[in-house]
Amino acid sequence: MTIKASTSLISLLIILAAGEAASALSPQTELEFKRAQRLFSHKHGLQARTILLQLADRRDANPEILCLLADTYLAEGNDVSDNALSTCEKLARRALKLDNQWGNAHKILSQVSNARGKFDLAVAQATTALSVKKPDLRALLQRSLAYQQLKKGEEALKDITTYTEIGDSSSDMFILKGSVLTSLDRSDLAIAAYQTALKKRFSDWTIYRIVECMEHQHQYEQAIKQVTVLIKLNSNDPEAMQVRGRLNAKAKHFQAAIDDYTQAIKLEPLSRFYIERAAVFKSMGNAQKAADDLTRAEKLDLERP
Repeated sequence: MTIKASTSLISLLIILAAGEAASALSPQTELEFKRAQRLFSHKHGLQARTILLQLADRRDANPEILCLLADTYLAEGNDVSDNALSTCEKLARRALKLDNQWGNAHKILSQVSNARGKFDLAVAQATTALSVKKPDLRALLQRSLAYQQLKKGEEALKDITTYTEIGDSSSDMFILKGSVLTSLDRSDLAIAAYQTALKKRFSDWTIYRIVECMEHQHQYEQAIKQVTVLIKLNSNDPEAMQVRGRLNAKAKHFQAAIDDYTQAIKLEPLSRFYIERAAVFKSMGNAQKAADDLTRAEKLDLERP
């Protein structure tokens, strides 16, 4: 999962870190740059990029301009192309030639390395971004993501906890914290992190993560209540019915599980729904109905193009 800080936070951190760099701009360049910042902070990245591309060609272009231009590409998350990543790397290295203490540029290099799967390098670059005279707190996020990929959960947890406390306390950050805690098999703390994320922004996906943690702890009744919230919001969601059916089966509420799977099948007759319902019928001692469901599942698989 790719997570990025909100653009408003990004702009704030860049502005705070700017220091002397912005003061070197000509009045006209500074005016246009502030306009680009406003556009970027309001999620108009392409419009901001158009302005910044022109500013980057000027003699007074500084690290702040170059890095914000790079951020307009990186804000696209998983959609950033290889060419865009190369552009970001070039912009960051150009910024560092002007000021090698510019943490944002080191953070961008770390983000590019993460996107390319070079996680050890990303850790080193993020660490540099945090240790220079003009550090960038977003490097904590990049280092956490790299640590997570390197299976260094404790290190990832430390960084993301610090980042949520002093950098970004958005829903996305608590979702990331929950995923790190889940990888460390700390389900109670993961649930708490996901619940915090849910309070900040409602999401079906977040509820399913809470359900997974509760299921892992065999808290089936609590998990059923969570899924029921989703079903009340959308009674035509076959996936939610299937999940609750599975949980009811684990809680040995077999008839309730059958009812859930039956409803899921009515909404969308998928072979896996039949297979799971067959398992419940078998647990109830109804071998014939189990066999019938397996036959239906096999037929659906054969009919599938």
